[in-house]
Amino acid sequence: MKCYCIDCTDTPDLKYLEQHRHECEVRMILSMGSKDQRRGHLVGIEKKRGKAAADRLRSDILREWKK
Repeated sequence: MKCYCIDCTDTPDLKYLEQHRHECEVRMILSMGSKDQRRGHLVGIEKKRGKAAADRLRSDILREWKK
């Protein structure tokens, strides 16, 4: 079976790309049951990955929410 990760091929499968992971995370956060859950998750992201990562998620979540 051939591996399609970014290390093994010049044409990686979508699921191995950072953009795909980010988009999935945005959808997962949007699907949380309440605003407080979403806020709490983003606070945790900010603590673990930094303000820039949390702000990017916030921005993309807001953009998706408006759709």
